[in-house]
Amino acid sequence: MRLRSKVFWAGILWFAAVSASHALERSSLSNLERFVDGIMQRSIIMQESAGATVALVQDGRLLFARGYGLADVTGQVPVQGRLTPFRIGSISKIFVWIAVLQQVEAGRLDLDADVNQYLTEFKLPPDFSAPITLRHLMTHTAGFEDNLVD
Repeated sequence: MRLRSKVFWAGILWFAAVSASHALERSSLSNLERFVDGIMQRSIIMQESAGATVALVQDGRLLFARGYGLADVTGQVPVQGRLTPFRIGSISKIFVWIAVLQQVEAGRLDLDADVNQYLTEFKLPPDFSAPITLRHLMTHTAGFEDNLVD
C-alpha cells in the first residue's frame, strides 16, 4: 500500500475512533459499525491491505471489534477481530520516542550523553570515534549493524 493511502486510511479510522462517543450520542452503534465496515471493505477491495482489525473503545469498554480481509493470504485464513494478532512494527518507535523524551524532560535522560552510563547488563565497546548517544540510537545513526549483539 502506498504511504499516502496508508496515511489517508489511518486518518479516517482515527477520526472514526475519536468521534465514536459523539457518533454514539447522535446515532446507534450499528451506524458506526456500518461506517467502519464500508471503509475497511473498500480498503480490502482496492487491495490496499490484505487484512486488518479495528477496535473501538469508549471509557474502557469495547464497543466494536471486527476483523477484515485475510490473516493468511496463501491459506485464505480470515482475520478474526478479537483473535488474530498483528505485530505493530515500526509504529512502536513513536511510543519509544515519547517515553524517552518524557524522561529527557524530567531530567532523567540526556539525548547527547554516552549511552553506556545508562546500560547495566552490557556496555557498548569504545570502537567509535565518539561515544554513542541516545540521539544516535533513536535516529539510527549510531554506526553499527543490527547484529551488534549475538
